[in-house]
Amino acid sequence: MIIPVYNGERFILDTIATVQAQTYRDFELIVVDDGSTDGTLALVRRQAMGKVLTRLNGGPAAARNTGLAEAQGEYLAFLDADDLWHPEWLAHTVAALDADPALDVVYTDGVVLDRAGKLLRTIRSGPPGNTVARLLMGGFVLLSRTLLRRSAGEAVGGFGDLRLSEDWDFFIRLALAGRRFAHLELPLVARREYGGNLTSRAAELLACSRHVLAEAYAQPLAAGVPPYRLALARCLMFASWSSVRPGGRLQAVRYFLQGLALHPRSLATVEARAALAHLLLGDRGFAALQRSLTLRHAKTARQWWGSRSVSLA
Repeated sequence: MIIPVYNGERFILDTIATVQAQTYRDFELIVVDDGSTDGTLALVRRQAMGKVLTRLNGGPAAARNTGLAEAQGEYLAFLDADDLWHPEWLAHTVAALDADPALDVVYTDGVVLDRAGKLLRTIRSGPPGNTVARLLMGGFVLLSRTLLRRSAGEAVGGFGDLRLSEDWDFFIRLALAGRRFAHLELPLVARREYGGNLTSRAAELLACSRHVLAEAYAQPLAAGVPPYRLALARCLMFASWSSVRPGGRLQAVRYFLQGLALHPRSLATVEARAALAHLLLGDRGFAALQRSLTLRHAKTARQWWGSRSVSLA
């Protein structure tokens, strides 16, 4: 498993602790410090039980490729430095790949936690279906929740030269190569919600997303994929939702209108509904709506994570 980290001294030890707590023990850990300027490297060297690699800052894709070049295992897992694995995550995902040699990628559901480790909401990915079509309309497979065969990752050349959306691009290329995906309906990965999340970089994220779509739609695509304009309009709706913050509401409205003008069916996307609800309800109202929409799945999440906190420091 590979953990890329840049200036992650606030949370990297918690993340490594969830790796060390895995009930499945046959794994190698590779932590790649991507040129951190804080105390991350010293913390990692003291705590990590595997390889610690250092490199000049090049972004998460380059850091993951550095780890990929060193990896020796049959399977690959990439854990973001601010995410957390449930102790049973590896056991379940490894068992799924072991049971089906024709399967290349397995992914789970997840939860979102606040700074204190309290459960905020669940994230359900759903089955892959038409994997290419689903991926072109958004990254429903998230990297920290995915285990894949190393041969599959190497066959598509690892991660592309992108600062953002590099994981989405990676999964699209895997799907276009005919790799088989499967879903485990288990909320076994936690993402921490805190100030400074990547979604605040809406303009940069949109530019990278345009590049990913341009590359994907330049390939021969089977029937059933969404039209390019609809896929791009969804990205604009996501940029709108990501921009709803102090000082960004006007830009959020601009992105929303651009997406609607590009393809009217974009109004039916989850991203458009989220952007519109956030604009109309404000931060508190939107947070309450999110909690209510995921309440029916909270019981399952709490069975795994507990009712209040997953503090692992």
